[in-house]
Amino acid sequence: RDCEPSPAPPPLDWFVDAARQFLQLAAASVGEEGTRARCRRAQPLLALPVVGTGNGGARTASGRMISRLLEVLYDFTAVHDIDVALVVKGERRFSAAQALRRQMAPAWEDTLGARLCGAALELAQRATADELALFIGAGVSVGAGLPAWQELLTSLAERDDVPLGPGEVLQLKRLDLPDQASVLCSRLGAAELSSGRRRSRGAPALSTGA
Repeated sequence: RDCEPSPAPPPLDWFVDAARQFLQLAAASVGEEGTRARCRRAQPLLALPVVGTGNGGARTASGRMISRLLEVLYDFTAVHDIDVALVVKGERRFSAAQALRRQMAPAWEDTLGARLCGAALELAQRATADELALFIGAGVSVGAGLPAWQELLTSLAERDDVPLGPGEVLQLKRLDLPDQASVLCSRLGAAELSSGRRRSRGAPALSTGA
């Protein structure tokens, strides 16, 4: 019995159209269900793999596929309040995606305007000359799923080994955040507080200083 020849792999357009259909259906689903963004993100987040480059018919054209998908993602995010992460496998594909993204991204002047672009260049020059210090609030890590100040302090205060009753925990919440941290430091001790902080989902270090 003769073996039948293997069918020809689908063209790249077939995979790109499938990705575009997924994005449109996902956007419609988000709109209908009123899905809220998770992890305190400003917008919902979708994830899209580089379709067809695993065992699919586009595995020998991953570079072209990444380029085509980035075009689709730029067009999609321009008209939808939804973020999309392109998921790539391996460092080589990641480097290729980053290089293509930089080539396809709008110019800084078009996005920021002349004034903000000038300020960004000045900051870059100062950073290169080691003349820049960043002051970042605790909320910067909230988007990554880490607890905010109040959530972290409350989780520490409600631990079984903390000598605070339910009424004291409620009173603690009425204090300012630095005062709450000071109370916990006095009850737990600095060493124990540091240990509890590390167990609290990898939260950033506490500081009760100004």
